Amino acid sequence: MSKLFKTIYIPNADGTPNLAIPATNTNCVFVDTYKGDDTTGNGTREFPFKTVTRANLKSGITYIIFRGIINESNTTSKSLIGDDVNQIFKTDVYPKNTAFPISRLTLIGSGYSVAEQPISNIISNERY
Repeated sequence: MSKLFKTIYIPNADGTPNLAIPATNTNCVFVDTYKGDDTTGNGTREFPFKTVTRANLKSGITYIIFRGIINESNTTSKSLIGDDVNQIFKTDVYPKNTAFPISRLTLIGSGYSVAEQPISNIISNERY
């Protein structure tokens, strides 16, 4: 599965790659909601977890990079990064005005709107 994730560098606020921060198994935990496994996976690029809930349990990590559709309620202080804008974070499982550290993904649902999301958490190349 090592070729599964496209993200090589953590994105800047404008969505461009930050060449100073590579996306590695040391600073990131990887989630694939289709091919990942919370039992046999270890959260690496090669063996991703299936859920953000499981990824949250991995300590010492700053970023969660995911592929697929996040459709689970969870609380995280880690930054959620869609592997590209085709990844989906479903928001209607959250109360309105919930703030997320997110970037590079598509938001769907009624959990909150762009106006309610702190601007510092929004990347300009996201689709709504």
